[in-house]
Amino acid sequence: MKDMIKKILDADKRIGEALDSSEFLRTSSVEHVRELLENRRKEYLDKARTNIKVIEKIEKVKSESRISDMENKCEEVLEKIEKAYNENKEDWVKIIVDQILKI
Repeated sequence: MKDMIKKILDADKRIGEALDSSEFLRTSSVEHVRELLENRRKEYLDKARTNIKVIEKIEKVKSESRISDMENKCEEVLEKIEKAYNENKEDWVKIIVDQILKI
């Protein structure tokens, strides 16, 4: 009988130790998963920030090129307007004066 009680107590002790061990493993696994997730999150954010900087530089170059193109087109249009004005200003003044005098 004593032998049986000792076996039961030993089994209970082993079960308690196994439960403690499994709880420790569960807790450490949960913590490990949290650390992995946090590391992945940080890596993702770092890559995203790097990508944003690269995209920002590319878009800045594109926008500067577009602005330069627009400025060039504006200069061309202005030159055409000034050329047309210089070539025709006397005729336009005459036409305007003639129109006013007809009134």
